[in-house]
Amino acid sequence: MIHVFNAQEMLDAESEANYSLRKGVNNKEYPQVHDYYEIYLVTKGRFDLIINNISYTLTKSQLAVAFPNDIHSKLDIEGDELCDNINIAISAATVNELFLYLYKDSPKHILVHKQHIFDISSNQQRNFLTSIRYFSLFRNDQKKEQRAELRSLILPLFYNIIVPGCKRQQQNLMIIPIWLQKLIDEMNSYDNLYEGIDYMVDFSGKTKEYICRSFKKYLGITPTKFLNTKKLTYAANMLQHSNREIADLSEDLGYSSLSYFYKLFKKEYGTTPKAYRKLFQYLPS
Repeated sequence: MIHVFNAQEMLDAESEANYSLRKGVNNKEYPQVHDYYEIYLVTKGRFDLIINNISYTLTKSQLAVAFPNDIHSKLDIEGDELCDNINIAISAATVNELFLYLYKDSPKHILVHKQHIFDISSNQQRNFLTSIRYFSLFRNDQKKEQRAELRSLILPLFYNIIVPGCKRQQQNLMIIPIWLQKLIDEMNSYDNLYEGIDYMVDFSGKTKEYICRSFKKYLGITPTKFLNTKKLTYAANMLQHSNREIADLSEDLGYSSLSYFYKLFKKEYGTTPKAYRKLFQYLPS
């Protein structure tokens, strides 16, 4: 028997959410389906999760999402100690509003190819747990505060974890080896960009030559081209939104020659950094 739940019955109308901290799994609730989103995070141990007849084992380093209308079940793993896990239910209306704010579009257009299991870093998990603990301090009559805190909690989950994961699926990038996917994600950090290929070698444990061959094979570009594109995107944003000196930006990004930075920037954007700033700089008074 499939248990059917809906947001009107299960979620608080003002805070638009519900959350629970659980020890083990209540099998009487499953399988279930509902019209809201539900996020699962294991804080200790593991459990099995079945979504639309596909089985996953959720561990502490992973986050899971059940989308509206997904038929899903949670199961304790026989022989394992009961796991500690967090469920957080979010109304579809809340997620829709967040997507309109972030992307000016709806989840059904952004999340064309659903993914249900996402790897998370220890830092992301720590931030999630900190927010949940803070969320637990609000009184029952502080609905507006609960609603604001909930949105500040789920926004980075969707923006930093769920949407990028689903886009990778949609773009059929799963043929890329896991180590290379993780390396690409790591290079979204400004500090790692500065270190460049040396960081790539240290983080991946691969040789420079192997990294170069892999980039060419899976992405069709060299690591140098990949890094320069990232760096120049950062530089263009800083030229537009800051008053940093161009020479300082060049040095910050690891370019030893200002003329070389100018050459790369002009090739990428069709104009010099100075002219680009004059055209696009926006500094509110």
